[in-house]
Amino acid sequence: MDLFKSSSFQATPFCKCFSFISLIFFSVTLAGNQEGISVFCDNSKCLFNSKMKKIYTPSLLVVRFFKPLIVLLIVVIIGLPSFAQTIQVNFQDPKTIPPTNWVRDYGQPYGLRTGANQGSNLTYGWKKRSDNSLLNISVGGTTPGNGRDRDKPSNVLQATLIHMQSDDIVGAFDGTKAEGYWEVKVPKGIYDVTVSAGDAGVYSFPERHSLNVEGATAIDKFVPTGAAGASTRFKSATVRVSVTDGNLTIDADGGTNTKINSARIVPVTTSPITYWSANEQLVTIEKGGSTTNKTFSLDLSNTGNKSVQYTLSAVYGTGGSGWLTFNKTHSGTEPNVTFNYSAAQNLPVGTYKATVKAAASGFTAGSVTVQVTVSAPRPYVVSSTPTNGATNVNVNTSSIAANNLFVPTVAGYPGGVDNSTITSSTVKLLKVVGSTTTQVAGVVQGTGGGDAISFSPTFALEANTTYKFMVTEGVKSYPGASFIPYTATFTTGAAIEPTDPLSVEFTKVPVSGTQNKKYSSLVIGPDDKFYALRLDGVIERFTINHTNGTLSNLTTINTLVGKYGNRTAVGLVFDPAATASNLIAYVSHCSSGLEGAPIFDGKISKLSGSSLSTERLLVTNLPRSAKDHLVNSLVFGPDKALYIAQGSNSSMGAFDGAWQRDESLLSGTVLRLDLVKLGNSTLDAKTTSNQSLINNASSSQLRFSDGTYNPYAANAPLTIYASGVRNAYDLVWHSNGQLYAPANGSAAGGSTPPSVAGTRRPDGTFYSGPTIPATSGVQVQNDWLFRIKPKGYYGHPNPLRGEYVANRGYKDNSKYPSTLGADKNYRGAAFNFELNRSPNGAIEYKSNTFNGALKGKLLVCRFSGGGDIIVLKPGSVVKGSADSEYDIEADYTGAGTSGLVGMSGFINPLDIVEDVKTGNLYVIEFNWNNIPDRTSQITLLRVSSISDDEGFAAAFPEKISATEVVGVTQTALSQTVNSLTKATMAKKDKDKDKDKDKDKDKDKDKDKDKDDDDSDLPDLSQVTPHAVTISNTGRGNLKLKGLAIIGENAGEFRMLGQPDAKPNKPIKIRKNSSITFNVAFYPTSKGFKKAKLEAVSGKKKKDQTVSVELYGLGIVYEGSDTTTIDSLVDSLTSIVTKVTDVEPVLKVYPNPNPIGSKIYADLTGFKQQEPVTLSLYDTFGQLYQAKTVTTDDQGSTSAELLVTKTIKPGIYILKAQGSSGQKQTRIVLE
Repeated sequence: MDLFKSSSFQATPFCKCFSFISLIFFSVTLAGNQEGISVFCDNSKCLFNSKMKKIYTPSLLVVRFFKPLIVLLIVVIIGLPSFAQTIQVNFQDPKTIPPTNWVRDYGQPYGLRTGANQGSNLTYGWKKRSDNSLLNISVGGTTPGNGRDRDKPSNVLQATLIHMQSDDIVGAFDGTKAEGYWEVKVPKGIYDVTVSAGDAGVYSFPERHSLNVEGATAIDKFVPTGAAGASTRFKSATVRVSVTDGNLTIDADGGTNTKINSARIVPVTTSPITYWSANEQLVTIEKGGSTTNKTFSLDLSNTGNKSVQYTLSAVYGTGGSGWLTFNKTHSGTEPNVTFNYSAAQNLPVGTYKATVKAAASGFTAGSVTVQVTVSAPRPYVVSSTPTNGATNVNVNTSSIAANNLFVPTVAGYPGGVDNSTITSSTVKLLKVVGSTTTQVAGVVQGTGGGDAISFSPTFALEANTTYKFMVTEGVKSYPGASFIPYTATFTTGAAIEPTDPLSVEFTKVPVSGTQNKKYSSLVIGPDDKFYALRLDGVIERFTINHTNGTLSNLTTINTLVGKYGNRTAVGLVFDPAATASNLIAYVSHCSSGLEGAPIFDGKISKLSGSSLSTERLLVTNLPRSAKDHLVNSLVFGPDKALYIAQGSNSSMGAFDGAWQRDESLLSGTVLRLDLVKLGNSTLDAKTTSNQSLINNASSSQLRFSDGTYNPYAANAPLTIYASGVRNAYDLVWHSNGQLYAPANGSAAGGSTPPSVAGTRRPDGTFYSGPTIPATSGVQVQNDWLFRIKPKGYYGHPNPLRGEYVANRGYKDNSKYPSTLGADKNYRGAAFNFELNRSPNGAIEYKSNTFNGALKGKLLVCRFSGGGDIIVLKPGSVVKGSADSEYDIEADYTGAGTSGLVGMSGFINPLDIVEDVKTGNLYVIEFNWNNIPDRTSQITLLRVSSISDDEGFAAAFPEKISATEVVGVTQTALSQTVNSLTKATMAKKDKDKDKDKDKDKDKDKDKDKDKDDDDSDLPDLSQVTPHAVTISNTGRGNLKLKGLAIIGENAGEFRMLGQPDAKPNKPIKIRKNSSITFNVAFYPTSKGFKKAKLEAVSGKKKKDQTVSVELYGLGIVYEGSDTTTIDSLVDSLTSIVTKVTDVEPVLKVYPNPNPIGSKIYADLTGFKQQEPVTLSLYDTFGQLYQAKTVTTDDQGSTSAELLVTKTIKPGIYILKAQGSSGQKQTRIVLE
């Protein structure tokens, strides 16, 4: 009997097996298709034996069952086993129609999609990042939702986007503020996923796009650049990932305000695979650090959940291999695999990748990418002065310094601090009043050796006030390792009433034409011309106007550069025999640069002729350090010999991590060159390091047996006049017959050499003193003024010369035995500058100006601590006095409450010269760290009549520019604290609920610890306070009687922490002192705002008013931050409202510019790390090009714009706009 029955069922999509009734065997033939499959079924499932080549979706099947006496015909609809389909998703607003074969997502919560242009039977959508619940970002706002169509570029896949991290946006947002991640349901398998992120729109709000697919990094902190819609505003990437739970996940962890454009998901295989518990593993290891516990573990499994044998292998990327170890075989259903990456410590600093595959029979091999970052060991501050917790600190303290640093040495890199990272953003002094902090005006700098970080306040500190000195992670070593953040707090003592020790006064006047140049030496020639040597070897010559001190008629002398190329030149001196018609000068110079220089690199050249155009090389192969201890200044002595300040090679006499060079026989000395003995020859002064040859030096042989120079020979033209002078920048032969040398002492961390008996010394004796141990990590040393005597030793060890004791022994180096004193030949110092002053250029003042108040005194530039000119009075200014009388008996600083008027407030004063006809002084302001709001230049100190004994107010800065979000009212503690604590960008708490699926064990932060990378993004969530300094630069006390903000938008600016100055109760500001407080901008609407801060001080005759211009830009997200061009006249003269009196500089070249080429623009004068938009308009206001760039720590940058051939020839306007101001210039396109 035959029994017929019909039945149907629907299998789960993508499922390879399904439940059915109890059957034994059946064969299947597709309706309309003769290909068939056989199915064997038991009581629970059917197993397919298929050789079909096509991919089937649910179809009508005819099934015949064969069993003795029974034939059953069943019509079924089933989901046959199938490969996953390619899924292409455009993220967009609700209205946009996606491209063909693309589905749309406009922010709906995760679920089955049934809408138009959303595919068939696809399940995808959004979940909340914080708790993994369903998230609907298709609602809220006017769009509605978080999707956008920017309407550019023409490619819809880039013009549209969805905000994944709208909760990062400060202020109002037209949508739903939340962070979400996106998922789509797919079969388990391996997929190639291509994602795109970016935003065609250009806005002031920070964005840094990151996209991760199944935990694997696809796009990491991408920052768009360029004009609206430009291709540079988008980034795409493809990653291969394993999906093991049926959901493919895309998140934005590590990003800021990430926006996703599109995703393309292509199945590689949905056959059985092996897979790891993560698609990517990121680890770090410190080079030279501990190798303990440098392991991690991952689970290994397969989609069949079978117990199988796995075979593991690793393929390494470029740069390094073999740094990952693991067992090559594993078995089980879910084994735990442990990896050890300690061997990566042997790799150079950098990032390396390895791909580890897990092969198993019957499975496609899954892989995991392992990335190791080998970091340089982190440097840190050991201590600083004043010490942390110090009280009763003198208000006239002129140097706050981290002068004891630990900076690990990394092979292949210079030692010490990377001075370019020492900026006013990374090192600051804060005034602390309660919970409010205010930045103190001053100068930050490093040292040539990279062994100290210091801050010099511009004015005396406030009395009985707490200060906080901070060094942040922004300061780095040369391998790029960030300093461990350091703070030191100290409190000042009582006020010090002003005194007037010398009746002198100068007026500071910048010398026109000298700005933004690095000068190294100043001298007035026998022709009464002013000569300024630049560090690069160029000499500039000026005519002096002795009436007002101005310089003019600049002539450039390129003799050295023309022969040797760019140099590092320091010393310039004229021969005493030179005349106006017979110019003869001498210059010391080395190869260009202050890093990694050759050891025997110094030269001395003689220049002659009316334009100093004739050069003769006198000495070559003098030693120099790898950094800025060079062949320094030159001076002629009374014996007509040339004396040379020769810098040391190391910090304290032995090789150390910062300087990374041993001493040579002539380093750390004052040398004497006998020009008569030299004659017309060129002396090769390269010396040997062979101690045996040195010990056996012959007085009759100018050369050692290895051909090197012997300075101990009787006929040697170049000899060691005095030794142990670590680094004297300048030398002064005083009219009293003494040779004075201000010398820079070592920062902490240096090393001293051990003694070796029998070593020859410069005086011809051999070392027979006490046994002296080597020491390292030595404490910071004082800066000294030495009075140089022939054959004297001045404290800097050199083992090649048998000189081993640093300075005064145990008194200056606690690592020595307590019984150890100074070297027997140590001559002591004439004056102690104390710590971190960096005394450099020096002169003897010779004119009778000020009734001779300065005549015969030494004037010394304090480059670091003080930023001033200190005046030193020798006990005797005439020859023939007792030797001890020539030491310094009194000193008068430029800085401080008793400072000399007009002799403070310099930015790294390096050298000084006097016009003896007038008494005027000229000072090099070097601006070592290129502080943006300060200028390197030559400054005239013009002799002034003595002013009234009352205060004179000055306000700093001249202007404040602020960009704030409309409606934000919370104020940051200070601009400084945010940047110093690496919290410039408010971080989200991404540690909570990281794993949106515990079974998947997906660490959403992936141990990257890269949130810190947001430190250079502006924090718009808090209003930034800006420091204002009201100072007293007069001779007496200043009475501040009023502070107020006035102007059309005064209500949107506020003072914070200001003193309560009233006419009947004025605030007293002492000489060379100041008060500091903050001003903040709280915009109530978008657009430019303007006001003025005024400070009124009482004077005997008429009150004085000083002011600070206040400019603000209120912004809202997705609002226009730029103004428009109203007319042709405006576009040619003033495109936008003028924002500053001193506008940022915009230089454009070439101009005219040919169509089809590039416009190059140099921008300076903006704020550091400020976004600046360059816009190219025609004369009718039509925008043709736009590009946003970010300035560097000096407020400068360069950019280029392509002039496409579609632009017509004519006159155009290029505008640069930032929050601190704007600048425009005309450019001709032809």
